[in-house]
Amino acid sequence: MLGSLLNRVESTFPAHDWRNVDEAHWRSVMASFCRELGTYSRYLLGAASSVIAKRVLTNTRTGLNYTVKPFLEVCN
Repeated sequence: MLGSLLNRVESTFPAHDWRNVDEAHWRSVMASFCRELGTYSRYLLGAASSVIAKRVLTNTRTGLNYTVKPFLEVCN
């Protein structure tokens, strides 16, 4: 599931050409990508809850952040 999503992201926004991404195109597809990534992350958090202490997950804020303009970010 994640591999398929990442392949679609790469084909939609090729890594070698990220500087030329049209902002309107970026906005039009990000909502869909975020929904899919959110679905996948809920599955991962569910799996993690069986091996991570409950206090860690209850004290953790979950969310999905993305920019309204395309830019490269290595770490947040």
